[in-house]
Amino acid sequence: MRPANPAEIISGIEHGLAHRSGTGALTREAVEALDVVQHALAYCDPAGGMESWRNALRSGALSDVARTAVTQMVHDLNAAIERGEEDRVTGVCDCLQVLFPDEAGTTRGTAE
Repeated sequence: MRPANPAEIISGIEHGLAHRSGTGALTREAVEALDVVQHALAYCDPAGGMESWRNALRSGALSDVARTAVTQMVHDLNAAIERGEEDRVTGVCDCLQVLFPDEAGTTRGTAE
């Protein structure tokens, strides 16, 4: 596992949140994006975290609070990976492993 690019993760989350079905139902991409946002908000525990998650759910957009939380979580997990503490990623949630490239530089795609 190698460190991830926070900007790419934010971009992927925004892409996932923007994709809704024709009926307005959440797609798998949107659910996975919301899951990462939820983990970041729980990890950082910012004021207004729940409101930020609801905003992402309703509007399909990231608030500054959510964006900062995701960025901070990724920075912290990158530092842990660089120290050889890859288990810190799964300590937050196993689903986050898909965000961090393997040694070849490829990500595993979406969680199943």
